[in-house]
Amino acid sequence: MAAVSVQRGTDLVVGDYADNLRRHLRARLGCESDVEDLAQEAYLKFLQAAERGLEIRNPRAYLMTIAHNLLYHHYKARERSTVSNDIDVESLHDEGADPESVTAISLRMDRINRAWRELPPKCQQALHLRWRTGLRVKEIADEMDLSHGMVKKYLAQGLSHFRKRLGCYFD
Repeated sequence: MAAVSVQRGTDLVVGDYADNLRRHLRARLGCESDVEDLAQEAYLKFLQAAERGLEIRNPRAYLMTIAHNLLYHHYKARERSTVSNDIDVESLHDEGADPESVTAISLRMDRINRAWRELPPKCQQALHLRWRTGLRVKEIADEMDLSHGMVKKYLAQGLSHFRKRLGCYFD
């Protein structure tokens, strides 16, 4: 099979493979804005490779490889940001607070952060959209491109998990 010209490669990527790429990303991400960002980045990398004269024998496979690499880096970045999303205990106490209270708060926050990290990514996303941004189930379903039932399931799963892991701190 001969290599694809830059113009034909561009046509294939933007036309023939666009829906397939978005479906592939949507199934793994759940967040429509992330899907669009990664799809755009994949197109850009494909076009840059084609313009550099790279011989692309299978445009679809090459595009999906780019998308796979972008997903990998996206998840790695999300793992790193999860740590920074943890609640900062130092910001929660007063300068004059007694050390026992600070220690108790610190232990509670560690348990909360640990419980949060144990949740699946889609469950975390649904809870984040509900608790931090105040979106309703319908809005969360639209944002995550899920059914209302799935959003309710993720929210219930998260609440159940926190109740099990945190017990007396949660109610």
